[in-house]
Amino acid sequence: TNYACTLISALPGDRNYAAMALANPGVATDRGDRQGRSLALSIYGATSAENQFYIDGANTTNVLKGVQGKALNNEFVQEIEVKTGGYQAEDGRALGGIINVVTKSGGNTFHGGGFFYYDSANWQAGQKLTAADSVIAKMRFVDYERRDFGVDAGGYVLTDRLSLFGAYDWIQLPS
Repeated sequence: TNYACTLISALPGDRNYAAMALANPGVATDRGDRQGRSLALSIYGATSAENQFYIDGANTTNVLKGVQGKALNNEFVQEIEVKTGGYQAEDGRALGGIINVVTKSGGNTFHGGGFFYYDSANWQAGQKLTAADSVIAKMRFVDYERRDFGVDAGGYVLTDRLSLFGAYDWIQLPS
């Protein structure tokens, strides 16, 4: 399945390119190592350590754990290709699936964009806990706040010869 950037921006989902794989049949999350930022995906029964992740043709699969090695912001993605089976020999070394990302690039026109995302514990529904909830009723929930913003721009230096693209993403968590 191929997902273009216009579809990716229109669908609700996690701010991780690998979350698009969950739209395919046979793909679910498992309890694999997430490294705090990646997704642990099980594709047709294979564990999360048996998938391959590529960004612009470079294998970014974590060499120690075999899971998603690089988190990449969706705003910098042009297309995501998810292969869940029946792939060619050059896409080997995966028992599960293959997730290939093509990032945005320059071109013969100037283009760019910016984004800002804000998330806070204040925007969640209130926790209603009673004494019947046992130990949970005595727990304290931690407040959090997260800001994620960035820009991207692309264009040409020499028409049909040399183009440039750059992007920056900054995530601000409370200190």
